[in-house]
Amino acid sequence: MNGRVTNTSRKKSIGIVLWLAILMCAAIYAEVRHEGTTATEKCELLEKVDYDETAEQYAEVAGTGYRPMRSRRVTILALTEGVEPDMVLNNVCEQRRYVARIIKRLGELGASLIVLDKAFGADSCKPGDPGTMELVGAVENSTTPIVVGVATHAPAGKVRKSCLVISPSMEFGNKISAQGVPSSDPAVTKGLIRMNADLRKIPINWYVYQTDEGVAAKEDPRDDTVETLSYTAASIADRHLKDDVRLKAMRERSQHPFTSFIESKNFSRANPLSLLCSGRDKAEIESLYSVKCAANATPDEDVRGQVVIIGDDVPGKDRHVLFDRDVSGLYLQANYIESLLDDRYLQPVGSGAKLPVGTAGNVVFLVAWFALLYLLFWFVYPEIALVISVLIGAIAWYSAKQLALSKGLYFEVPVHAIGALALVVKYADARGHMVGEMLRHRWPRLAKWGGMKSDGA
Repeated sequence: MNGRVTNTSRKKSIGIVLWLAILMCAAIYAEVRHEGTTATEKCELLEKVDYDETAEQYAEVAGTGYRPMRSRRVTILALTEGVEPDMVLNNVCEQRRYVARIIKRLGELGASLIVLDKAFGADSCKPGDPGTMELVGAVENSTTPIVVGVATHAPAGKVRKSCLVISPSMEFGNKISAQGVPSSDPAVTKGLIRMNADLRKIPINWYVYQTDEGVAAKEDPRDDTVETLSYTAASIADRHLKDDVRLKAMRERSQHPFTSFIESKNFSRANPLSLLCSGRDKAEIESLYSVKCAANATPDEDVRGQVVIIGDDVPGKDRHVLFDRDVSGLYLQANYIESLLDDRYLQPVGSGAKLPVGTAGNVVFLVAWFALLYLLFWFVYPEIALVISVLIGAIAWYSAKQLALSKGLYFEVPVHAIGALALVVKYADARGHMVGEMLRHRWPRLAKWGGMKSDGA
């Protein structure tokens, strides 16, 4: 009978609907699982890492829409093995003297901010240590603002998800005026050096306990007493950063932004020893560290007006793996500060996003995509429908991505992959149905053997 739906057609219709239902469930699961993290408890740590992108894939998304990335505001001063004197790298107390000399020199050269990506332990050197005293004196008398790193540790007996505790650190005292009068202003601003396990994200706030005693007394952890190193440095260099609406919203949700990465070799750098050798104390530096100051002094403009970050870049110390590359924590902190100052960060798509691209929005778009596929393959020849679908899908995805990036948002989940899979399934179904019809008309016995009925049955 003409127009009668065969059993095979019914089975195929049920099958394709089931396939699309499975794809829809997969999309919802992926969206909910990857939606921007919002801490439900103050002490929930943002330590989840489940991405499998390559550096190139990530850069293609996170770097889209930005002008060419380069180091505009931040300069790295790395204490490097084979460059700095061995006695500096191998002796913590002597390194403090070395850093003190660098701080003085950076002040002479006009650096706008000095960031020490180092935690100075309270008991690392003996009381009255000359290197420690010289460092404290350099910091107290510096006219350049200084940010110092602070370490954290886990509370005794607590589970891993507990808030961390600020570790005791060396005191730097208060600022001393040019007239030698102590002020009430602290000599340094402290910043937490802890980073995300997901290194793609800029740490902008951590809830921490102030002391171990505070943990025992069940005091509430806070995120405003000591900010993160990168956020502290960037907000000092740019006083308006704390008023940024997106950052304020993410900090309230303990949600850390994504960023792109400047190639390490392209970062602005200065050589600490060259800086010292270009100063008035050249002879003293040569004598103290048994070095020869060659004629390679760093020009003043290399650090003038720059945020200068000082730290270690040596094997086995503060190393991290970023997209299968071994990088120093110093490089990461420098990139985070540069990202905040350059407005080069992206809010994870999810709660709080000001575009319909969260879980609900993506599901709605996916449903609309499925409906479009059905209409196209219903009325148009499969190959033509395939071409039209690919063009529409590519334009829609590119437009949505550009719109999101223009609003500072980052797509964590490539839901377009599920939409593409739906297109493949629908095309296979449409083409398979046409091939089945052709076989049924050409070989009626094969159709009967397969349980199909001819149109005239």
